[in-house]
Amino acid sequence: MDTFGDRLKSEREDRGLSIQAVAEILRVDHDRLRALERNDFDALPDEAVMMDCLNAYAECLQVDADLMIEDYVRERDQCLRRLEDVMVEQVAETAPAAIPTEAERRPRFSPWLVALVVVGIAMPAAWWMLSRDGTAPRQETSLATAPVEPQPLSLKTPADVAPTPMEPPAAQSAPTAPARSLLSITEYGVGTAVENLHLVGQGDRFAEGTQVSFWTRVQGGTRGDRIDHVWLREGVTVARISLEVGGSNWRTYSTKTLYVGVAGDWAGEARDDAGRVLARSEFVCVP
Repeated sequence: MDTFGDRLKSEREDRGLSIQAVAEILRVDHDRLRALERNDFDALPDEAVMMDCLNAYAECLQVDADLMIEDYVRERDQCLRRLEDVMVEQVAETAPAAIPTEAERRPRFSPWLVALVVVGIAMPAAWWMLSRDGTAPRQETSLATAPVEPQPLSLKTPADVAPTPMEPPAAQSAPTAPARSLLSITEYGVGTAVENLHLVGQGDRFAEGTQVSFWTRVQGGTRGDRIDHVWLREGVTVARISLEVGGSNWRTYSTKTLYVGVAGDWAGEARDDAGRVLARSEFVCVP
């Protein structure tokens, strides 16, 4: 089956480029390129790093970066779905045995045990019947018995009985409202590059062929939170990049190459996991 990795390898070999040559051009580890060509998505870094790598790889091969990224995302998602299906099948195969029904748990008695029980009941009954008509001697006890004096019945009025204290009902806690995202964007913008975690070349007008960076400073987050960078052209989403937040004061960015033919009104938006727009930078791409 023709996969994303097969197509990427074919494009590279058609241009006479080796893995080592591409790795030097892109300044990346050649093991990452080999993982791409064998569709080993688990060995690849996070989304933001891969988007940068694929954009640069597309420029090296002189192909459409958007189409390459779309092809990569589709292949990766299909691979993850196949892996989830395999895990579900494995769980089904190791499912516990069915719980026995009430009838199956009911004890089964042996006919011999039933017969012994019947005999054990019948023999004392027969002995009692014989003792009534005088054919069998009655056994006498050797213990003398004394009359028992009747004891007066003790009656207590309700006033004599101490009431049992009752536990007050446990207080019910009110349902906890879902926590609202505390993330906020205090600084943001678009420019031509990010150097030492600072945006450079900031502006609102860029020519075709420029690689534009959307930079944001995230406040109030914790490790593991995520925000999405969404790139829009003429109001239509053309790329969505998920970025992990590593702390309460975190700077992150994503990049987009403005290829020839994509002139128009552009915007970069930062959104939280609920889809709320935290920041928006608008710019124009000119021919």
